[in-house]
Amino acid sequence: MANYFDMSALCRHYHSEQGSDVVDQVLADAGATQYVSWLTVLETQSAFALKVRTGEIKESHLAILRSRLFADIAQKRLLVIRVLRRHYDRADKLLVTYGPTVRLRTLDALHLAIALDLQQRGLAQNLITADTAMATVGIQEGLTIINPLSPAGG
Repeated sequence: MANYFDMSALCRHYHSEQGSDVVDQVLADAGATQYVSWLTVLETQSAFALKVRTGEIKESHLAILRSRLFADIAQKRLLVIRVLRRHYDRADKLLVTYGPTVRLRTLDALHLAIALDLQQRGLAQNLITADTAMATVGIQEGLTIINPLSPAGG
């Protein structure tokens, strides 16, 4: 099994909050491949900084979270996918198709495009996201969604 994580799910591995147990369980599966994109990495760091600004974590903890994230990448617990032109093109099509009826944001469309590309290439079956709009579109596009905020992660 293989999974693609967006920021809304991956952050829960590094900072305990609702849904962290589901994310940790998915990441603990030694037989699974875990993918993120450089977009996920960047957004996750931004989310860590937001947690500092809102007082959820201390500024001194920011460096620890970043170190854990980059250690997981260096140790290949997380495999990082480059964001390519074809992902932007697919994201554009997703926005044209779903944007008028679903609150699909730009970066969420890009995450979906990456997940769909991984699925099409036979590399990942699941999108791990806590974002409802992204999950809705992902299901309509044929992705299997694991939402850490849903009962039983489904």
